[in-house]
Amino acid sequence: MVGNPNWKPGISGNPGGRPGTGNPGGRPGMSKEVRALAQQHSAEAIEVLVKLMRNEKASPAARTAAASQILDRAIGRPESSVDVNARIRTETMRLDYSVLTQVEIELLNQIGPILSRPGFMIEDGGNSAPVA
Repeated sequence: MVGNPNWKPGISGNPGGRPGTGNPGGRPGMSKEVRALAQQHSAEAIEVLVKLMRNEKASPAARTAAASQILDRAIGRPESSVDVNARIRTETMRLDYSVLTQVEIELLNQIGPILSRPGFMIEDGGNSAPVA
């Protein structure tokens, strides 16, 4: 990928950075001037929401939305949480030692420590042959 030929080494092609990143605590892209204007009208905006919430001729959805906006500003938005129920299914391989020779059983006992590492599970299924 070739950069812009008009850019000089060591000079940013975007010296101002992304919009809103220079406004700590503010919303991305919102200038201090716009924020100050909005704050000047916030009391009036709350009054409008209260009037709408109390207006019985307004739709229930509009009244509920106004009430919700007032509550959000008064006590904050409720925390969201997610309940997760998960099942992890594991398959356990059961060996039938009755079909193995003594040499095969001895080999299994030698590799048992390797198979017993995390991620492996060995069950003898109630058989009498030892499993490492």
